[in-house]
Amino acid sequence: SRPLEIHIPCREPVDFMMSMCNFSEIDIRCTFHWKKMKRKMKKCVSSAKRFQHAERFHHVDDFNHPNFRPLKCFRSPTDFDGYVEYMGDRLQRKPFAEKYAHPNRYRNKREKENECIWKRKNLVTKIKNYLILNSPYKNYFQFCQECIGSENDLLA
Repeated sequence: SRPLEIHIPCREPVDFMMSMCNFSEIDIRCTFHWKKMKRKMKKCVSSAKRFQHAERFHHVDDFNHPNFRPLKCFRSPTDFDGYVEYMGDRLQRKPFAEKYAHPNRYRNKREKENECIWKRKNLVTKIKNYLILNSPYKNYFQFCQECIGSENDLLA
């Protein structure tokens, strides 16, 4: 039997949260007090149902099974093209290549350059620490933090 190799796309925590806020149409303002900011972040994270799989990610030991290799990771979306290239040598190609349609995944196109938090490094650090240590996605973020740059990073 061949062991299964599971690949986890890892997003930068603050960018991931801001994407969820955009998807849920929740406005994050830099003028919010920290208490209100945390409430808004929790709302973003809990309303983005499409990411619930990450919330159920408890620990890499959950995948400790003889049929699983250690979990692998890659930076997403930054290294997605590299990941597709990496997998291109490992997967069987379709006999008929269909044109891939990129659906509009967001209700509102995200304009990262207009998000005020990126201009406040101390706020980005505070939000990142909160997400890694206290959010429902903390296990996912902690795994990614350990995996990116390690021997299990597919593209390192």
